[in-house]
Amino acid sequence: SHTLTLTSIKTQWDDPEGNCFAPSQASGVTFDIANAEFFGGKQLRKLYFTNSGSSAVIIDKITFTWNNSVEMDQLFIDNVKVWSENGPGTPTHEIQSGEILDIQNFTLGANNTAEITKGQFDGQMAGATLTLTVTFADGSVYTSGPFNPR
Repeated sequence: SHTLTLTSIKTQWDDPEGNCFAPSQASGVTFDIANAEFFGGKQLRKLYFTNSGSSAVIIDKITFTWNNSVEMDQLFIDNVKVWSENGPGTPTHEIQSGEILDIQNFTLGANNTAEITKGQFDGQMAGATLTLTVTFADGSVYTSGPFNPR
């Protein structure tokens, strides 16, 4: 048998340290999918995300799922092309529902809002149901519920 005797314990409850106490990047970002729309039936727009934290966050990967056979070929955030079938980012082909886009990393500063200004599809998306999954540089993840852009 073994005996362990603890004579003192030190804690720093008012100012903990270490990576396990750092908030995840996803926890400081809110997503507004309520006003998302398909412009011209093929371009996803007006999908906003706001970083309410005190530090910049980096969006590393994005995954959309949808319920038809249409493919996606471009994605712009704040009018910056972050992924295309011809680059930047991977894969370098039109994607089907559920494929992970390894985008050109997008940095969203503290207290800033960005918009998906163009998610270009190769066919009509009117009436489609989508979900959005965003993976941040620290590995944290946000996944939306199903939504139907106007």
